Amino acid sequence: MSPIGGLGNPNAVCCNCWCEEVCKCVMGCCLSKLSFDDDDSEYELLKQKIRRTKKRIVAMKSDQMYQARQIHKMSKIIDDLKMIIDDLKRKCSSSSSA
Repeated sequence: MSPIGGLGNPNAVCCNCWCEEVCKCVMGCCLSKLSFDDDDSEYELLKQKIRRTKKRIVAMKSDQMYQARQIHKMSKIIDDLKMIIDDLKRKCSSSSSA
């Protein structure tokens, strides 16, 4: 599953390695993107975190909708199976009484 799918470190700054501090990024993927000397870097960092958080929320919502659809399908299948079992019980009871 991709990092955006809701797994991993929610406090992560980096979407590739889930590090919480860019200066400790083990992959080096964050260090090339931001320079920490300017004041804008913290703002850019926050914007990136917000963007990733939004993506995770959207992914979780779609995941929940998918799960709800699957639950609905399963309940329909269970209802169908109950009807089949009831029909079989009726057939068995009618054939045994005859």
